[in-house]
Amino acid sequence: LLLNYLSYFFSTFFYTIYLILLSKKYEKILVHHTSPFFLAFSAVLYKKIKNSSAILWDLDMWPHTLQAMGIINSPILIEVLEKIVKKIYQAFDIIFVSSKSFESIAKKRVESFKIEYFPNWADREFEKINLPINSPKNSDKIIITYAGNLGEAQGLDIVIKSIKASKNENLEFNFIGSGRDKKRLQKLVETNNLNINFIDHIDPHELIPFFKKTHYLFLSLKDSAIFHKTVPAKLQTYLAIGKPIISSVSGETKKLLIQNNCGYCTDGGNEKELTKIFETLNKTSINTYKTFSENSKTLYDNMFSSKKRKKQLLSKII
Repeated sequence: LLLNYLSYFFSTFFYTIYLILLSKKYEKILVHHTSPFFLAFSAVLYKKIKNSSAILWDLDMWPHTLQAMGIINSPILIEVLEKIVKKIYQAFDIIFVSSKSFESIAKKRVESFKIEYFPNWADREFEKINLPINSPKNSDKIIITYAGNLGEAQGLDIVIKSIKASKNENLEFNFIGSGRDKKRLQKLVETNNLNINFIDHIDPHELIPFFKKTHYLFLSLKDSAIFHKTVPAKLQTYLAIGKPIISSVSGETKKLLIQNNCGYCTDGGNEKELTKIFETLNKTSINTYKTFSENSKTLYDNMFSSKKRKKQLLSKII
């Protein structure tokens, strides 16, 4: 992980030096920050030398995420990183934050007028698809799919524990993707002899056949203060597809899903409640399932569509 972070930083840094010395001037710079945060340093360097303007789109709130994942536990180091991040924040003209809850953290670093809510959107192919509502009442199995990173932050142990504890024998669960925690999760599944499938990372367009067969999409994050404020990017994809969502996540994401009635929700890490959800899926009526599906698509169109975000972004760069 450290080598990955360093490679991003140095490749971005040296390419920025090349742009400063040998390329034309760019008037606007947009940093799309997931991780590592210090790639934003290159944008600050370019801005100061070329007198450009810069926008930071922050999707991964450092150093809070590092602390939540147990990568850094030293309070002193966290404090040092926070001061560095704050300094870099102050060099940007606009700060986009991917969830409304991030605004409270960002306001401790820069003036409020610099901060704007700017969430993710789904890929165009997911925005365009219009899948038929596929109630599990017409199927022998209730298929649940998680698609995305299989990492520690997602807290995916809860799936294995809850399926093991559930008395519902009609469940079939798919993990699609890769990540640092995948091998450990596979061993847990093998040890407990559960009906859980692992499918390697595939291109977005190849996910569509899986989504057609899937009845519910699963979303989870570890129960940590920073993840209460985080809206994971896969939520927008799930909503655009128009499938009901089963979620094990607290805070802003849970509130959003409950208010819009998009599926079944429980707090992150709540194994007992997730087990109850798995056990009651057989009782979900066709009308309730249809309502969940329609609400998911409506929420996406009203709040997250790419048209809205493009209009917002263009207003800042033109």
